[in-house]
Amino acid sequence: MSSKKVSFESALKNNFIKKFDYSKFENIERIASGGFGTVYRANSLNLKKLVALKCLHEDYESFYEKFVKELTNILAVNYHDNIIRFYGISIDPSTETYYLVLQYAKGGDLRTYLRNNFNTLDWKIKIQMAKDIASGLDCIHEENIVHRDLHSKNVLVHEGSLLITDLGLSRPLDTNSNSVKGGMLVYSDPRYLRNLLTYKRSKASDIYSLGFFFGRYQVEDLQV
Repeated sequence: MSSKKVSFESALKNNFIKKFDYSKFENIERIASGGFGTVYRANSLNLKKLVALKCLHEDYESFYEKFVKELTNILAVNYHDNIIRFYGISIDPSTETYYLVLQYAKGGDLRTYLRNNFNTLDWKIKIQMAKDIASGLDCIHEENIVHRDLHSKNVLVHEGSLLITDLGLSRPLDTNSNSVKGGMLVYSDPRYLRNLLTYKRSKASDIYSLGFFFGRYQVEDLQV
């Protein structure tokens, strides 16, 4: 076992992360894929409900570091009603693939939801949706984390509420690292776009993304 994997296993143990037996998931089906990982829907026999299984792509050197970072961010905010809930991890023994076991949002991502339902939503519902996103982001900022990738595909719809997800690009404010490429650029702070390699995104960058989203939210321009 590599030293990075040993450190990774140690991080999981130190955080008292619940491990789920992979054989206790049924009807596993891929539902989304992006630059950093793939998400599956599955029926959990342990939890007796549908869950989302998220695996990060292992085709880059910093896989274990990124996995632990996302896990750390999730644990810091795993109490808020407008942030996706984390249950634990699971390992597929046949491939040694690690999965985050997450809450499954039945309504899918907000971008798709708005495209399909925009004309049926009154302003009371839209305002409540805006409050949900703002409340979730406030929690993330209270924990001194910058999301860095807030957009309509990283907000999920579940039983009348909105949930912020995908904390894989998020970063604590005290990090010394500069920004790296990533995220949906149309939502990005313009200062970041002017200097992709060195500009350090902040809470203000998240607020810009939130404001851009609210601007699109008011009109039927759902391409982003």
